[in-house]
Amino acid sequence: MTNASFPSLLKGLSRYLALGDEPVIEDNTYACLVAEDGLALHFRVDPAIEEVILLAPLARIPPYARPAVAQGLAEANYLWRETGGATLSIDPKSGHAVLGHRLPLQVFDQARFNEWVERFASNADVWRQRVDQMAAAELANLTGSPPPSDGASTELPRAEFIEA
Repeated sequence: MTNASFPSLLKGLSRYLALGDEPVIEDNTYACLVAEDGLALHFRVDPAIEEVILLAPLARIPPYARPAVAQGLAEANYLWRETGGATLSIDPKSGHAVLGHRLPLQVFDQARFNEWVERFASNADVWRQRVDQMAAAELANLTGSPPPSDGASTELPRAEFIEA
């Protein structure tokens, strides 16, 4: 396959997931799909190397929790043992934890592409929760109180999920 098939893969994914509207694909190389739960999946094709890059912003990490969360993400990245082959990082500008994965475009037929995106989205959902838990644990560590069980903040702001 070539990146000319990227739009057809995304349109097929949209039908498979019953998203309704066809995805808007910019320059045949970029699109963003947003799930019902607000998870944004950013797709980009790098035409120079014909790879599909898939990114999902997970949560905005409060500044007080960034060192602890960064340590947790780095440990999970070690040999990709907890990431399903993806990579976790922190966007230095926005402070968001981000899950990313890339594969050669040539490996995909429609079924494999759909499966890859589904696994990635499931992984991203898990990591959205884990990042929030890491931030809550750091809040508890700093305040000396247990993390709130209802997800509510006590004194310092917790990780905020990105609204699409």
